[in-house]
Amino acid sequence: MKKNLVFIAFFFMSFGYVIAQDARLILDNDSLHTHNDEHIHGRDMTPKAVVDTTQKHRIYGWVIDQRLGNRTIIERDTLLYNFHHRAEVDAQDIAVSYLSNLGSPAQSKIFFNREETPLFNFLAPFSYSLKKPEKKVFLNTTIPYSNISYQSKSFGSSPTNEENFNAELSWNINKNLNIGFNINYLYARGHYNSLANKQIAYDFNVSYIGKKYEMHAWVYNNNFTNGENGGLANDSSITDPNKNREFKDSKNIETRFSDAWNRVKGRQLYLNNRYNLGITDTDSIPIASLILTTYYADQQRKFISKDTEKIKTDAQERELTATDTTYIKSANDPWYYSGQADDRASYWSLKNTFGISLNEGFREWVKFGLTAFIEQDIRKFQYPSFRYPLAGIVESQNSTVIGGVLSKEKGQYLRYNLYADLGVIGYNVGEFKIKGDISTRIKIKGKDAVIRANAYIKNLKPTFFETKFYSKYFRWDSKDLYVENQIAHNKVINPGDIRRVYVGGEIWLPQTKTRIKGGVENIQNYIYYGADKLIAQEKDNIQVIGIQLEQKLNAGILHWDNEIAYQMSGNKKALPLPTISLYTNLYLQATLAKVLHLQLGVDGRYFTEYHAPGYDPVIMQFYNQQEKKIGNFPIASAYLDFKLKNTRVYLMMYNIAESLGNRCYFTTPDYPVNPMSFKFGLSWNFND
Repeated sequence: MKKNLVFIAFFFMSFGYVIAQDARLILDNDSLHTHNDEHIHGRDMTPKAVVDTTQKHRIYGWVIDQRLGNRTIIERDTLLYNFHHRAEVDAQDIAVSYLSNLGSPAQSKIFFNREETPLFNFLAPFSYSLKKPEKKVFLNTTIPYSNISYQSKSFGSSPTNEENFNAELSWNINKNLNIGFNINYLYARGHYNSLANKQIAYDFNVSYIGKKYEMHAWVYNNNFTNGENGGLANDSSITDPNKNREFKDSKNIETRFSDAWNRVKGRQLYLNNRYNLGITDTDSIPIASLILTTYYADQQRKFISKDTEKIKTDAQERELTATDTTYIKSANDPWYYSGQADDRASYWSLKNTFGISLNEGFREWVKFGLTAFIEQDIRKFQYPSFRYPLAGIVESQNSTVIGGVLSKEKGQYLRYNLYADLGVIGYNVGEFKIKGDISTRIKIKGKDAVIRANAYIKNLKPTFFETKFYSKYFRWDSKDLYVENQIAHNKVINPGDIRRVYVGGEIWLPQTKTRIKGGVENIQNYIYYGADKLIAQEKDNIQVIGIQLEQKLNAGILHWDNEIAYQMSGNKKALPLPTISLYTNLYLQATLAKVLHLQLGVDGRYFTEYHAPGYDPVIMQFYNQQEKKIGNFPIASAYLDFKLKNTRVYLMMYNIAESLGNRCYFTTPDYPVNPMSFKFGLSWNFND
């Protein structure tokens, strides 16, 4: 604890010292941050009002909300600086749990930044790499636009190399119609055995923005294959200096599994149509709009374990896998000798949403927008039979949801959004969400500032696989399970609705580059995965408090960017969180000959010690454990970024602090991040 206090005190003393040296360090001429951020709490984007698209940009972009297709203009990514952050997993938030490799399962350590559990639970670890309609950036450009980027861990061929290739194309057929294509290929062999990731995803999009008709279409395919080594067999191979000298090559460190992997593949088809009513050639805003959205998604998940070995048991020679000897605790388990693990699950969902919107500002006296919608969702889930694991069982769900949005997105001093939906038919009867935010601008010492407040109340149904899951090693259901008392990793569960109440806010001071945000949430019936890796539900209330500070400082070419998050969980066994997480970035920034932009610096991430969630490849989830603590170790990198015209390059030495102290460079128990290694990346824009 003393080390934590000393570190934090040093951080804030340095912070205060830089400010005290020159008050001008916190002043600049940046314009007010006016683009609509994602919902401040990190959840799904609150539907926004229709935006004015009369801007005269050569290229501009927007995102849409999935249900209604309402557009929000976003700032284009010029990315003069911090290019080295582009593809790093741990750069997705202040602190992230992941398995060392690019493309690996990941989870934010900042609770308020975690997304809701998806319908198909196995997608939760891929929230950073899997696209969704609301994350797709649509473009409109007066000239053809293309970008190609490539990232690698080392030059040439290497058994530990990481490669990430991305290409994006976008062009306008005319001023209203745009077509775009994106492909991403990732192959990360990894520094540790049997942890290679191979992912390919591509999407095709079309948008048409006319006066009377608007359309967004998007097709997306993903195929993710992740090696699963179960973590290190012994963490001391990293943390013990004597043993570490024996394993200079990280490929020689023993892992739990050697031939196991998860595969997740699927597709998404999205089509949003909007027909504007009561608009003439002289009008810029329609009176009302009719909205029809169709969204289809399917995903399949498969876990395979093949690393078999022959073992003599009960005077017989049996062929077992490493996963058998790890997970099965009783020889009475009828699946003990059933061969290799081959767990499968899949789902598909088809949603149709119809909405009617009265648009804000179609007359001067209309100061708000009002939208009503109804949505029908048909779902099917497939999972293996308990007694016959290779036989699939199919179950169906349907859900009808009604809802509405009251919003004010115009005006300098007051904007608000109030959103509500309610499940009225089918599985989601009784499920509801009410959420809202309000923002205003005020003057602080003559300078603009933005204050936002937001809150929500939610009653959420458990997802299908939170109520029922069968695999070779783990099983839970609301009914009595077959020979329940004889089989390890078995559980009868009947989870209730999850109730969440949140209140929070944000203060944004653009002139001082200061942002403070935070909130308080109460959760009842929180669902998590326990130390036995089985689903669990905490019936008592859990309170979570979170506060984040972002501060950017500069003196000439010297810059210092900082983000720090404080969190407190009322139940650390059910919901463990690091008390303090921070990111700091100290760098020099300069422009040479007006065309070469340089950034040279060192950045680092740190979180306080706690019982961080582990990761299990069979359930494909992060689970709570009380055996190991990790933290109190900086993961730092030195880098050089530069941009010349339309070309961007970064050179980085990752994990330069690996030899410090206890060498505990873990973000997830048993999964150390990569040892010190060189990385580089290139990006070209072709839009001239």
